[in-house]
Parts: sequence; structure tokens; C-alpha cells
Amino acid sequence: MSIKSLILIITNGLVFIVVILLSFTFYNQFSKAIDERILLQLNSIKTLKKNQIEDLIESEWNTFLASRDSTDHSNTMHLDIPEEILGTSGIYDLTPLDPLRKTAIVLVSNKNNKTVTRRIDEKKITKILLERTGMGNSGESYLVGEDYFMRSPSRFFPTKSPGTIKVETIGVKDAFSSKTERGVFPDYRAVEVYSAYGLIEISKLKLVILSEIDIGEVTAPLKKLRIRLLGLIVVVMLIAIILSLFLTRLITVPIMNMQESLKIAAEGKKVFKLPQELAAPLKNLGKAIEHWHPRNFLVQQL
Repeated sequence: MSIKSLILIITNGLVFIVVILLSFTFYNQFSKAIDERILLQLNSIKTLKKNQIEDLIESEWNTFLASRDSTDHSNTMHLDIPEEILGTSGIYDLTPLDPLRKTAIVLVSNKNNKTVTRRIDEKKITKILLERTGMGNSGESYLVGEDYFMRSPSRFFPTKSPGTIKVETIGVKDAFSSKTERGVFPDYRAVEVYSAYGLIEISKLKLVILSEIDIGEVTAPLKKLRIRLLGLIVVVMLIAIILSLFLTRLITVPIMNMQESLKIAAEGKKVFKLPQELAAPLKNLGKAIEHWHPRNFLVQQL
């Protein structure tokens, strides 16, 4: 392999390795920053909605207790509520008892052998969950019951009753197990999402609230960044190759000239040409060789 080829391989190889490492590091750090930012944002949204729903349910409960003697319980007449529930005051999730599987969060008051019930208007809860500020085009917040079925409408399946959509995802299972509150996993549509989740636990009521957004929407800027980085790598490599060819010529031409001159000297010719910067050292070398060899060298400067 020639010196020129070796220099080209080494210089361009080093440039390529450095550019790849820098690009990979930058992309990786940028990706992690986006992940962390999205999860923190979703967690804030989830916490806000969780607090709003808890305040709503507690407010409905307090109002219900204050007016229990005049409460209209006609909206729960079609629910076949078990006697053990009717015998204990509290807030219950009775969605599985609804014939249409519509969300049924029911308030039950049992006092002085008199039982009064009232069903919270699910539209009040839905209004809170459908507020999607800061959640992009694919974001949504929803509730899930202990049977792993929804307790609020899905924005992707608006015509389906919430109680017919099963959500047995990692987030729901973790929330019911009081584990971590955010992560990345497939949702009930089998679509990868960023998710923040938490547990709502009031009286006899236990629900999971989730705020999620599709990974595809979040990572769209990353795809553009990958294309730009690839383009940048190509441009940098082209510039590096052009510069290395120029620098290699500057380095190798004098070496090749010297090699040719030394070859002439080795053949016994007394006159040969060298670059000015090499002529003086070789003159001194020639004087030193005179003491060891009978051949004399005559060096002519360019």
C-alpha cells in the first residue's frame, strides 16, 4: 500500500469515527431529553386532572349528604344494586351493573334504615378528561376500573361505551399495584405511547387515571433530526476527503521526490536535484560519508 493511500485511509477513518460518535451522542442525548420532558408534562397533566376529578367527586358526595332526604335516586333505578352495597354508605363504581356498560359512579347513603342513592353525571367527569391542552394531536386522558375496562369515553372510539373497552396495560396494572407513575408501553390500541398514570381512591371507589400521547407524534422531530445528521455526515466526509487529498499531496510529493533522488544516488549518479530544504542536510550527510566511502556526492540545489 502506498504512503498516499495509507494517509488517506487514516485521516478519513479518524474523521468518520469522530463524526459518527458525535452525531450518535448528540442524537441519544436529544432523544432522552425529549422522553423526560414528555413524561414530566404528561405527569403534570395527569396530576391536575386527578385532583380535579377527586375534588368533583368529593364535592358531589358532600352535596349529596347535605341533601340526602330530598335526593332524586331515579337515575339509579335501573341498576340492580346488591344489598351489601345498599347497606353501606360510600362511593361505588357500579359500571358493570349498567346494562349499556355506561360509566356509573354511584353515591350510597344508608342512615336510620333509609338508603338513598345518586349517580354522578358522567358528563362532568368526561368534561375534565376531554380537556387536551398540551397533549398534541394524539393525547388523551381516561379512567379505568378494577375490571380493566374504561370508565370514560375513548377519543379514538367515541361511539363505543367505555365499559366495553378493555385496558389491561402495564400502566393500569402498575397503578393498581401502587408502582411507578410513568413509562413507555403499548396502550389499549396496541400503539406505543408515553404514559403517566395514578390511582384515584375515594371511599369504596378505586380507579386508575392515565394521560398518554403516541410515541409516533413525539418522535417525528427525531426522524427529521436523523435525516439532517445523515446529511451532515455526508457533507463533512466529502469535505474531509477533499482536504485530505490536498494535504496528502503536500506531504507525499516531497517524499516521493526525495525517494526518486535517493534512488538516483544509489545508482551512482553524481548529480541530482533535491528541494532546497533537503539539500543542505544531504550535503552534510555526503561529507560524513566521504570518510567511510570513496564515492563523492555533488548536490545541486533547485
